[in-house]
Amino acid sequence: MKFKVKKSIICIICILSILFMIQIPVQAAVIDTADQKAADNSGVIAGNYDINATALSPDVNLPSVYSSRDIYTTAVRNQIGNTCWAYSAMASLETLILKNGDRGFLESVDENLHLSPMHLNYFATSQNSKGWLRDYTSGGYSLIPMGYLASWSGAKAEKDFPDSTPYDNFTNLDAKAKTVAGVNSIMYLDGSDRDAIKTAIYEYGSVVGSYYDYVGFYNASTYSYYWDVNGPDIDDLDYSQLGHAVCVVGWDDNYDKSKFKDDAQPDENGAWLCKNSWGETSRDHGYFWISYEDAYLFDDIFGYCYALMDYQQPDENTKLYQNENYGATYEFEYIEDLDDLTYINVFDFNDNYTVLDKINFESTSQGAEYSIYYIPLDSSSVPNSDQSTWTELYTGEVEYCGYISVDIDDFTVNNGKGAIGIRFQNDASNDAGNTVGVCEWLSDSNDEMVFVPETQKGACYIVGYEEEPMDLMDFYLQEEDDDIGGTFVIKAIAKKKNIIKGDVDGDGLVTIDDAIIIQRYLARLYICDEYQLQAADFDDDDVVTIQDVTMIQRYLARLI
Repeated sequence: MKFKVKKSIICIICILSILFMIQIPVQAAVIDTADQKAADNSGVIAGNYDINATALSPDVNLPSVYSSRDIYTTAVRNQIGNTCWAYSAMASLETLILKNGDRGFLESVDENLHLSPMHLNYFATSQNSKGWLRDYTSGGYSLIPMGYLASWSGAKAEKDFPDSTPYDNFTNLDAKAKTVAGVNSIMYLDGSDRDAIKTAIYEYGSVVGSYYDYVGFYNASTYSYYWDVNGPDIDDLDYSQLGHAVCVVGWDDNYDKSKFKDDAQPDENGAWLCKNSWGETSRDHGYFWISYEDAYLFDDIFGYCYALMDYQQPDENTKLYQNENYGATYEFEYIEDLDDLTYINVFDFNDNYTVLDKINFESTSQGAEYSIYYIPLDSSSVPNSDQSTWTELYTGEVEYCGYISVDIDDFTVNNGKGAIGIRFQNDASNDAGNTVGVCEWLSDSNDEMVFVPETQKGACYIVGYEEEPMDLMDFYLQEEDDDIGGTFVIKAIAKKKNIIKGDVDGDGLVTIDDAIIIQRYLARLYICDEYQLQAADFDDDDVVTIQDVTMIQRYLARLI
């Protein structure tokens, strides 16, 4: 059996006043961080030189000019500190909501139509030596907002967490404020595929991307920017420059190349329209243009550029089951040469949130065939190895790299523990791979932790590696000598099961069998789960007694 070497991850730190950048190849699950000096707009952007992203073939005739600016965008904001990655993500989600025609919803959330970047910044600040080990004033990583939104940790309303909120107030506020929009699907985009970027903007309103901002390449008279690919290397510059994330909201194939600096002009026309986060008084009321040929926009050095694809409004009738809330920090690519692997998360389905609505998971195995299963646990609370007991919920192909959401036909599970498995069956001729995302620890080149997951035994399993299901924590310890491990990014969205009073066996009917179950329960010959107890309480007095049996019998006799 072979194991893939973890991919190298590099962290670029860009300082407005001084360029201080160290770029050292390191082993994977390691982020190389340079010393950081405070600057209002500095950014820390994690990059991955071996990322898998999505190339798209447009199924629409893309126009030569398109912009969401005057239709689907909210007011430009002025970021606080090192938070361009947070402001660009919230701007992108706001645009998606408006493009979906949900302006009324967004207005009800916040009169200014704004979601809170600073709550995202708070989320990414370590509270218990777990999660992202950064403080409130540090820069961020492109992985953070995707994990935040996909875990429904946010977005929160700007009115609940305005920019002026003192950090010490966040904990109390966070316990009260609701998540108003949780994201289910996110596409990683191939930054070198211009049509893929355009298609995503056209379909979803915007794309989040990053670039190097260097004052010498900006033309203030035309609000245009171009870093010449044949120009100076980053290492040769002595001037202020910045790794900066923006919300890209449009394009113009005919944007005149002469509008860029005389000493730094691209070969061809064409540029991207970008919504910035430096206030409405900066540049063109907060917007500016970047050439198609810019040396660094959408570059892999910044990690993923991404498009938020769909979201939903969490409510009291919906619950997201997950074993992590930070998202994928890595791809589980340790196992090669196996064409049948199942990745499993165990959940405790409770409070009658047992009607499966969607299964969400992260994967970069674009083109891989997969199936989703509900897997019961055996007497040892381990996923059942007898695959005849598995229920197939969905089968399909991984359409893109990123966070994928699959609609399930309201499959009902029992209250209590059960498992969701993603099974990949791809032979060597399919180079898409067989992998899902994993929430895994990261460290810098000095062996200082940058991210620490919250892991536990019994939460995740692998089927197909050994004869019996293998606990993921055992795999990490046995094969990687790693006692921290990770957690598979597999989530289940469940709706609350409607309770029919008297229907104790859950077959949709009230019959004498239901009365018998209650009698057996009262005689301590039968154990009822929470749903059954609520259904058995026929007289709705919060206690199950012989009176409920009597009332069901009278109901069946049409006496009540």
